[in-house]
Formats: sequence, structure tokens, C-alpha cells
Amino acid sequence: MTMNRRTALGQIAARAALLPVAGSLLWPSRLLAIPTPFTDIGPFYPVVRPAEEDGDLTLIGKGQPAAGQVIEIVGRVLDGKGAPLARSRVELWQANAAGKYAHAGDTSAVALDPRFQGFGAVITDAKGNYRFTTVMPGAYRIPPGAFGVADGAIRPPHVHLDVAGRNDRLITQMLFPGDPRNDKDVVLANVDRKQLIATDRGKGPSGAQRFEWDIILANG
Repeated sequence: MTMNRRTALGQIAARAALLPVAGSLLWPSRLLAIPTPFTDIGPFYPVVRPAEEDGDLTLIGKGQPAAGQVIEIVGRVLDGKGAPLARSRVELWQANAAGKYAHAGDTSAVALDPRFQGFGAVITDAKGNYRFTTVMPGAYRIPPGAFGVADGAIRPPHVHLDVAGRNDRLITQMLFPGDPRNDKDVVLANVDRKQLIATDRGKGPSGAQRFEWDIILANG
């Protein structure tokens, strides 16, 4: 079973609280969390932004919902000591349910979904929480010349994120649990992919499948 960063930090903190340091206790606030890995921004960051940039990518205005399985992506933005980072900006962009980006550089024959926003941005609350409603992104073949890898390789479903805290900015990606293609992703071959895999939290209050993933900025 894959342990997410929040669980791991909790277990480390519980053990560390019992360790004497210079005649006192080592409190969890002194522990350094493992920063979320940096990854390439990729070729499909939306230069042309959609008309809406909110946290619900499944609806544009009062139109019909986007095609695909509706999911929620939730988590916290934390600093290197595990403290929440309020007022952080979190941007998310991804392929639609069929594996197509709303970007001129995505020249695949897969159809765009005009009802899918494709990009969203939110600000974390006082506890560092963020939340997006979106659709499960489709896997897709890497286009010729992208990422400098062999043509035809398939990327597993994932979302891209750009996170700006008080002193730090991080571009990263989140993978979904249980997909065997995660271990074969050539784009993330040099990254600890276990740190990028979200935790499946089952159905949320809305009935959508909920995935939880904390983002840790080294310098807050």
C-alpha cells in the first residue's frame, strides 16, 4: 500500500515527539517535510486562457457539463515544516477525458470538448486547503518531439500544477493511484513518482470520486 505524505509526516511526528533534543522535546514543527518534486511544465501550458479560470473545470457558464468522469482533487499546500500556506495560488491544467489538450500544440486527431474548461486556478484558505472539480483526464500518446522522448510513448492520466506560495513557486504533476502506466511514464522517469501519486478518498459529498494530494513547498 502506498503511503501518502500526510500519513508519513504524521507517523514521523508521532515518533519524533518522544526523542529528547538538547534537554527538550523534538516537536513536529521542527521536522522538515519532503518537498514535492519539481517537474517539467510540459508543452501544453495554456498560453491562451479559457473564458473562466475558477476551480470547477466541468462547467463553463451555465452550459452543459463536460464529458467524462467527474472527480475532485483536494489537498493542502504546506511549507517545508509542514505548516499550512494560506493564500497560495494553485493553477491546474490537464487533458480532457479523451486525452486532448486545448492547446494549439496538441495536434492529435482526438476531439476537443468545448464544454471542458481545461484550466483552473484557486487560492488556498486559511488552513492551506485547495479544491478542484474536474474530469478524469485521458491517457495520450506523446506528440513527436515533445519532452525529447521516443514518439508513441503513452502518458498515464495526470494533471499539471503551478503553485505559488509566499517565497516559493513549484511546477509539478499529480498522478492517479492504481494505474500501471505510472511506473512506465518516460516523462517522469527521473522523478520519485511515488511522491506524485494522489490518495483515493472514495466518494466525496457530491458523489464524485475524491483524490487527495498535499503539495509541499520547500521554502514556503
